[in-house]
Amino acid sequence: MIQFMKRTRVVFAVIVIMSLIVTIFGIFRPMKAEIETNLYSNFSLLAKSRVQSLETAIDKSIQGAQSLSSRTMIKNEIVRYHDGTVSFDALADYTKEKYVEGVEALDGMVFAQRYVDGKPVCTVDICDMCQDGLTPPEETDSIRYHMVSIDGKTFLNIVSPIMGDSEVIGYDSVFYTFDDVLATLNDSEVQLKIISPEFLTENHYETEKLYDAEDRVYYFSNISDEISVSVSTPRTSLLSSLQMLSRMIIYRVITGYLIVLLVVYILIIRFANHQISKLTSDWDNYKSYANQDFLTGAYSRLFLETMTSDCERTSFRLILIDLDNFKEINDRYGHAKGDDVLKFTVNIFKRVVRESDFVVRYGGDEFLLLVRNADIETAERLIDRIKEAISESSPFEFPIGFSYGISQFDSADDIYERIRDADKNMYADKRVKKTE
Repeated sequence: MIQFMKRTRVVFAVIVIMSLIVTIFGIFRPMKAEIETNLYSNFSLLAKSRVQSLETAIDKSIQGAQSLSSRTMIKNEIVRYHDGTVSFDALADYTKEKYVEGVEALDGMVFAQRYVDGKPVCTVDICDMCQDGLTPPEETDSIRYHMVSIDGKTFLNIVSPIMGDSEVIGYDSVFYTFDDVLATLNDSEVQLKIISPEFLTENHYETEKLYDAEDRVYYFSNISDEISVSVSTPRTSLLSSLQMLSRMIIYRVITGYLIVLLVVYILIIRFANHQISKLTSDWDNYKSYANQDFLTGAYSRLFLETMTSDCERTSFRLILIDLDNFKEINDRYGHAKGDDVLKFTVNIFKRVVRESDFVVRYGGDEFLLLVRNADIETAERLIDRIKEAISESSPFEFPIGFSYGISQFDSADDIYERIRDADKNMYADKRVKKTE
């Protein structure tokens, strides 16, 4: 009997040790690797969503600067100055009051200066920004923008050309305060910072990837040739739930094996599955947020890239739609009314297309309709139904029209080439409207 008990103890000890080894290498380590992968994926999606929010804020600021530069009355006065009808001093006097009104109507704009022939015509300084060290920007025939730091504050500087009849007749240099925007994108753990593209080149960092450096996890992205951003979080904070989970599992394994091996094994499996399910649910939530345009409810460009990769064997008819005169709607009725127009048109698109089709917000007022397995006649009929639905249900006091272009999309490899084809067709549609 004593010998039997000894043998039983040895067998039980071997079983416990073997089952413990199996638990550690067959369950705990794979589970830990899976959770760590999900945590990094969650952070990558979170970083992309915050960069996208920053890009949205920049796009809105650019639209404001463009609307300031396109105000007809003071733009016409510049034309009169170039024609010799008015003097430079008269131009400055005429511009001042109307220019101040235009600047104060735009949210976040704190400083603006209009230049004609390289000389300042009017300056509006809402926040008493020190002008020392501010040199006139180079003349440009297209929008340019970059981030600057003045007295510890972050500003977005936009240089917007003033266009006459197909030529530049002046330009505006405007500054938006971006401290509030950055504050909303940062918290105690996640930090978004503006960096120079040279920093990425010098340190051999690539965009759209994660890096561990100095106990932090970094995500880098380029917004423009002059603006890059980093989104980072402490590695310990990112993996804190994993570390807590690891300590808990070890404690339960040791305690449980002393009580009853089978019960503890079941508890570990259930607990691990619960945690993995929770983290997977969080990942799905981040994915849903990143894939949807927050204003209109349409799919985002990030979703477009993912969707086209997942649907390689499906043929789509691609329709690129650009709202007509949308900038004029913003200028005349305000950006809030413009947002209502965007949401209204997206609701029309969703109502007309099938559930198997996709509505994507491609740009400010540009949308992509991906119609599954449709010929050109079906796509044209779809456009007609959209026009009819807009005409019948529009709540606005002004007409809503759009131009469109259609192309065929069969492979994820040539999605952007097909979009360019649709874009060419859309502009051909615009030219036809102008001649009518």
